[in-house]
Amino acid sequence: ALANLARDDDNRDMIVGSKGIAAIVAAMQSHGFYAQVQEYGCLALSNLAEFKMNNCEAISAGNGIRTIVSAMQKNLFVAEIQANACLALSNLAWDNINGREAIASANGVPAVIGAMRHHLATVDVQESGVVILSYLAEFNDSHCRSIAACDGIQIVVTAMKQHRTRPRLQRFAALLFKHLAKHHRVAVRDAGGTKMVKRAMKDFGNDANLQWDADRALEQLEKEE
Repeated sequence: ALANLARDDDNRDMIVGSKGIAAIVAAMQSHGFYAQVQEYGCLALSNLAEFKMNNCEAISAGNGIRTIVSAMQKNLFVAEIQANACLALSNLAWDNINGREAIASANGVPAVIGAMRHHLATVDVQESGVVILSYLAEFNDSHCRSIAACDGIQIVVTAMKQHRTRPRLQRFAALLFKHLAKHHRVAVRDAGGTKMVKRAMKDFGNDANLQWDADRALEQLEKEE
């Protein structure tokens, strides 16, 4: 019920004001292997966090990010949980440096990449996963190293191949490769990342945002060592 109510701005404020975040997190922590509690708990936190910085801060402060990552770790093969968890983390990472650090500190990078590895056909997992990794990699060399060390580059290239028709996934993959290029240019190129970015530009020639971001990515990827 809270997951659906949290789609509305007025309801979000009411839920937060009624200590709803703490209640959701407590329920998830008490029922770690109860799939429906985890699925709808992640969805509720995702809806509360969307474009609401104060709510993002409250979720982080209330141990919500660690609880979401724990749900991913305990329910690795449940696609619905992984999809809602990835969506929640992407909302919590959007324009939020503190949220990004909290995700990384909670072992969010291996959790997201693990979800992508085990749910290649689930587009919501793949797209939100790519978005999260792109946010985490932005201006953060440590996060970039973690992504590369967890085989994130190859996983994202695979996502681009599997979900060729998804412009948002393709755009954020290009952004991720741009961020990674500073220290992992060769690894991205060797994994086929440059080829995938060029293919995305060809596939979505009328998408101005994708064209701009992909072009910036290629500038970095094609630099000489």
